[in-house]
Amino acid sequence: MKCMNLKYRIVSRRTCPPCNTAAKEKGFTLLEVMASVVIIGVAMTVIMTDRNDSVRRVAVTDCMRTATMLAQQKMAEIVLGMEAGASGDFEGYKGFSWRLEDTTTQVMQGEEQSGTLDKTSLIVTYPAGPAQRELTLSVHLRGGQ
Repeated sequence: MKCMNLKYRIVSRRTCPPCNTAAKEKGFTLLEVMASVVIIGVAMTVIMTDRNDSVRRVAVTDCMRTATMLAQQKMAEIVLGMEAGASGDFEGYKGFSWRLEDTTTQVMQGEEQSGTLDKTSLIVTYPAGPAQRELTLSVHLRGGQ
């Protein structure tokens, strides 16, 4: 666009203030814009990767917390005699299951047997991403108690 102001056109070939035209335009070059886009793209990739890892960790932690709560609840039912089964699923919790393992150990004091130690372990299996994990909650009781 040509400057229509005759005074500036005749005297100088520099910028014409009233028309705001310049011999050398100010702005970003294509190279600068492309470099900025690459930098922003790399930064966004790193940020999104970290965000996805954080979301996955939160989901796994939430499943672990739920498994711990269910294990404590089921162990209370077992100790109080409200649960007679040896395994099962938790109602309303897809992918969560439980099983019991009982072991008895002879307790020795010196060279004499002083009793037994009963161990009841409750194993809760829960989903953790594509794999299954297990959480074990154990109670130790002196024989006959």
